[in-house]
Amino acid sequence: MSSSLQRISVRFRTGKGQELESEVIYSDTMPSGSQIATVCAVHGTPGSHSDFKKLASFLLEKRIRLICPNFPGLGITKGHQALEYTNEERQNFLNAFLDNLNIREKLIMIGHSRGSENALMTAVQRNAYGLILVNGTGLRIHHAIKPIWKFRYGAALYFSLTPFQSFLNPYYKKWFESNYNMVAKRAELVPRFMKTVANLSIEGTAPFIEKTKELPMKIIYVYGGKDHLIENDIQEEVIQKYSLPEMSVKEAEDTMLLPAVADSFKFGGKGCAVCFENESHFMQQTKADLLAELTKIMAEADQLKRRSHL
Repeated sequence: MSSSLQRISVRFRTGKGQELESEVIYSDTMPSGSQIATVCAVHGTPGSHSDFKKLASFLLEKRIRLICPNFPGLGITKGHQALEYTNEERQNFLNAFLDNLNIREKLIMIGHSRGSENALMTAVQRNAYGLILVNGTGLRIHHAIKPIWKFRYGAALYFSLTPFQSFLNPYYKKWFESNYNMVAKRAELVPRFMKTVANLSIEGTAPFIEKTKELPMKIIYVYGGKDHLIENDIQEEVIQKYSLPEMSVKEAEDTMLLPAVADSFKFGGKGCAVCFENESHFMQQTKADLLAELTKIMAEADQLKRRSHL
């Protein structure tokens, strides 16, 4: 196991109230804590702590801690037959995990794709210092998961045919890989991915977005203008819901972005949204260095604001 990977026993409840216990495998770059901030990263589906490996390295250089739990049943942390893969269950798990770590420093939640919903919900529930969303899923069903019923019924069929799952596995794996140009490391994970996607809240996240406006939480929302999974208009719609000012940048303009974001916090702004015109869906990897810079700016937002009043 990598030196940054840790294990911790976490007890949480399913949406139906059944208590489960998992030995959670998670990454933690600074187990003793950071004096600046702790970032809790929430991976997408499929996804794991490895999705934030580059970001973790860049943040460590800035002495910012990054932790990323692997959700039970999705490939690294062992699952349970009773898992429902719902948002309620995922929230119960995330909050129990964070409770066990007893984080005392500033908490910044960061979520990618499917993980954006749970990063948002957790940030609101825990009154986090900051929230960073990367290629979030939005308030409408995006084209990559249309029609949504194929995920709902596909997962339901698989889990209702327990004796035939080994026979079905290669067909589910082939469907997933041919439709999404991603590799499913284990065929039996695909129906779990499908169930997790089928249980997206979509418009159900709107009350949480509204709640962020009542909290002193800092927010940065970034997305790729060439995202092949989620349409730009869905991203723009959710940014309007957050009431965030939006910037659009090309590769050569990256260096101009950081002072602009710093100024937005310096003069009392809540945050901003940024469209990287030439980027696609996996910006937590392709723009990890810039995301680390944005995280550092967010973590120091209060100091920036105080300096502006001197």
